[in-house]
Amino acid sequence: MNKAATLNEQQGVAMVEFAIVAPLLIILFLGITEFGHALYQHNTINKAVAVGARYLARTYEGLDVSCNPVAGVWATAKIEAENLVVFGNINGTGVSKVPGLTPGDVTIYPPASVGSGSVTGCVVTVVVNAAYDPIFSALFHGASSLLSLPGFRLYAASQERYIGE
Repeated sequence: MNKAATLNEQQGVAMVEFAIVAPLLIILFLGITEFGHALYQHNTINKAVAVGARYLARTYEGLDVSCNPVAGVWATAKIEAENLVVFGNINGTGVSKVPGLTPGDVTIYPPASVGSGSVTGCVVTVVVNAAYDPIFSALFHGASSLLSLPGFRLYAASQERYIGE
């Protein structure tokens, strides 16, 4: 067999191999991007929840000595903390830090008394349970998507000891 015949037989092989491998590489790349985006959103929510809990823990005269909320002060601080978690400011203005995150996704539990004897304190707990908002929803998530992956939720919680400066 001569060299020219061998080259003619292999002329389209590289293009066929690329056509087979390229879709897999593209889906892999988009999947890695989607995973990185999910980690970014989860990290953003974790930090926001910590800031919200810290804000409540330092609410001036928000709790009495028995760890009971002072009605007007605590209710206002709770709304401000929800806004702080979602929007990054206490006024609730602007765009949410994470797409799809609303104040309804934020749960602030009543302060709990912890400790015993002479060492006691109040603990404030803030939790976010929000739906993940994907970048490539048509490709990965939903019934009509290419891979039909189920959606998932982002969860973050933070506790702070009440200081009440």
